Amino acid sequence: MTRRRMVWIGAWLAAVVLVAALGAIAVLRSQWFFNRVRLAIVDNVESATGGRVEAGAFAFDWTRLRAEVRGFTVHGKEPAGKPPLFRASSVAVGLHVQSVLRRAIDIRSRSTSPTSSSSSTPMAAPTSPSRR
Repeated sequence: MTRRRMVWIGAWLAAVVLVAALGAIAVLRSQWFFNRVRLAIVDNVESATGGRVEAGAFAFDWTRLRAEVRGFTVHGKEPAGKPPLFRASSVAVGLHVQSVLRRAIDIRSRSTSPTSSSSSTPMAAPTSPSRR
């Protein structure tokens, strides 16, 4: 191969990598991606708790790998008119990507902001052990 041909191949590879990176950034900032992640969070929390989950707005900061859900509520088996099992005005998690190929992601940090509503009460201790 000539030196000129190697330069062209290198330039094309650099262009492909640049276009792929820009495409990934565009996807990570899109409403489509935000909605997919919000729905995945709802599905995972519902399957983990057995309750019904409501999640409001979702934001993802891809530069800091931080996700935040505003208006997060978990309903258990409480009767109508009673406060939900858990309610927070904001739930945020910091993520750590272990492997992109295996889709292995860990939670690095988490924080919650309680609701400012006076109708929200802390979760009471169970009166009998629950069995699953």
